[in-house]
Amino acid sequence: MKTISKILIGMIVAAGIPALATAAGHNHATAAAATKGADTKAVQPQSNGEIKKVDKEAGKITIKHGRLANLGMAPMTMVFQVKDPALLEQVKAGDKVKFAAEKINGALTVTALQGTTILAAKTTTAQASVAETMPAADTKAVAQPQSDGEIKKVDKEAGKITVKHGPLVNLDMPAMTMVFKVKDPAMLEQVKAGDKVKFTVEKINGAFTITALQAAT
Repeated sequence: MKTISKILIGMIVAAGIPALATAAGHNHATAAAATKGADTKAVQPQSNGEIKKVDKEAGKITIKHGRLANLGMAPMTMVFQVKDPALLEQVKAGDKVKFAAEKINGALTVTALQGTTILAAKTTTAQASVAETMPAADTKAVAQPQSDGEIKKVDKEAGKITVKHGPLVNLDMPAMTMVFKVKDPAMLEQVKAGDKVKFTVEKINGAFTITALQAAT
């Protein structure tokens, strides 16, 4: 009788092992599927861009950007929606940024702006920190080279001046005639159309700006 009982117990245990193995395999497969599902949303690559326009009312931003690999889009300038309107408070036209864009509900949407860190702002902050730790005599950056030019138009109301100029070495620009902003409106009181001048121009907040202007000698 004991022998029969041992045989029956052995049969029951043997029959249960495949079931346990099947259940374990099923649980493993389910866990693997869940893990796979969690990994399907990969981090989107970031692209370089330059802000051209910020439209806070519409919740949109215009960016001149490089290739958007995840969307298969070539470099161009286009308008994006933003996933978080707060992103628009951190940028302005002319800022250089890194951003991520996705297609959400059929609309191309900016989901991140360099982790919302603007490259230009970082550079400015770093420069300011260095300036604070330097002696007063050293806070002025290396003097920019001067270029020769001829005044073509003075627009005092707009705070702009049109100059026919030679090569701008510090900006890697060839000779041409173009409109500049001026850092100090008082400069416009010192010149008139036809004057030959020497001037210094820098890119400030995305705009070509004359920082020094004097009559040519």
